[in-house]
Amino acid sequence: MNPVLVIGGAHIDRKGAMEEDYIEGASIPGTIEEAVGGGAFNVAANLSRLGFDVTFISPRAKDANAAYVAETIKPLDIKDQPVICSGNTPSYTALLDRHGELIAALADMKLYDGLTHEAFLTAQVKDELKKCEILITDANLPAELLIEIANHIPDDCNWYAIAVSPAKVVRYLPVLKRMNCLAMNANEAKAITKTSDIGDTPQALKQLGLQGAIITQGAKDIIGFLKGHAPITLTPSPAAGILDVTGAGDATLSGFVTMIEKDHTIKDALEFGMAAARLTIGIKGAQHPSLTHDLVQQELEQSQ
Repeated sequence: MNPVLVIGGAHIDRKGAMEEDYIEGASIPGTIEEAVGGGAFNVAANLSRLGFDVTFISPRAKDANAAYVAETIKPLDIKDQPVICSGNTPSYTALLDRHGELIAALADMKLYDGLTHEAFLTAQVKDELKKCEILITDANLPAELLIEIANHIPDDCNWYAIAVSPAKVVRYLPVLKRMNCLAMNANEAKAITKTSDIGDTPQALKQLGLQGAIITQGAKDIIGFLKGHAPITLTPSPAAGILDVTGAGDATLSGFVTMIEKDHTIKDALEFGMAAARLTIGIKGAQHPSLTHDLVQQELEQSQ
């Protein structure tokens, strides 16, 4: 199995769904769902199921949320190496009305934002970076830490990255030239390039020094370019049923890495990634629990 190092977020996602009409200041009956989320965690879980030998490093506190994350990772075939930091293990809590619309959300992400390379880059983490062949990060990591990570990886390490959000993707600006590929949606691509037309973003990204990118647009065309490969635009096949779009972009990158690291064309890699995303949005949750290479290949063949 290919060894891959994944570094980034693993936090608690809570979703409170109200069963009656929302009334400000009132107690509304409903249900709460809780799961471990984070772009890096999603990709780590996906790649493990797709046959990679995954080492996962994420910042966590010493609290109940961290224990929940560890218990979620334990059944997966992942080498879990948390870096214990002071504060609270990050969490995101959303309140939805009975129609599924967001009323408010609380994001406790201070632990991510306050990370320093002195605290995070322990001797063990530096050792993992030094021998890294494939690296995947998400933009939950501060720019200063991403710069230090870039300084510690080998020259021949393939670095893939997840944008996370329009606000956080700009953290990659200082290290874009070192990166092999950045996966993002249209809004994130516009945010980092400061463009308004999605058609202008590939050239703008290249001008910033980025070697490769995957730009998703939901059901619209996916755009991809990579050093040594011709740029490509593909139209995704329609999904049979959509239950939860959370994790679709992470699944796309997971499938893409699976194929591109086996020397497939960018077209083959993007198609495999889109097939992994279709499977993921067809279930509740941010990762498909039964994802395998054969299952993605079957989905891909059925869509053609």
